[in-house]
Amino acid sequence: MAQRTLFDKATLNRLKKYPLYSQDGKGDDAVVSAKIFNPYGGHKIFITEYDGDDTMYGFASMSGRYDDPNNEYGYFSKKELENTRVRVGGVSLPLERDISYRKPKTMGEVMERELHRPKASRVSSNFNSVVGGTNTAAAAKGQVAG
Repeated sequence: MAQRTLFDKATLNRLKKYPLYSQDGKGDDAVVSAKIFNPYGGHKIFITEYDGDDTMYGFASMSGRYDDPNNEYGYFSKKELENTRVRVGGVSLPLERDISYRKPKTMGEVMERELHRPKASRVSSNFNSVVGGTNTAAAAKGQVAG
């Protein structure tokens, strides 16, 4: 049986349209070109940028909820995602790519439709945390977002 690839050519071509740092500051308007998920748990990764080689950037949700304190924006290795396996009942299974992402979605759409964030909680910057409405940049400066 042929080995399935996590990232097909069409997905990689879509991702290459958004190189690293190309969506800085776009917040909910950032384009999500791919979704990787654990089909046996709530883990979801929404990829927004790709360097064309191995480094990807996006949002990781550990539980599938927008308000999980373990959610974060960050960098991912394409190779590591392709090699990650989930143990289910003694069997090692790969992560999967959501094929419905042939048409990219905005981060705002993802947060509202897939992670159940209320529409009133829209953000304007990638540096805003989705956890409890705290702006992580403001928090780092000792300010609280309102």
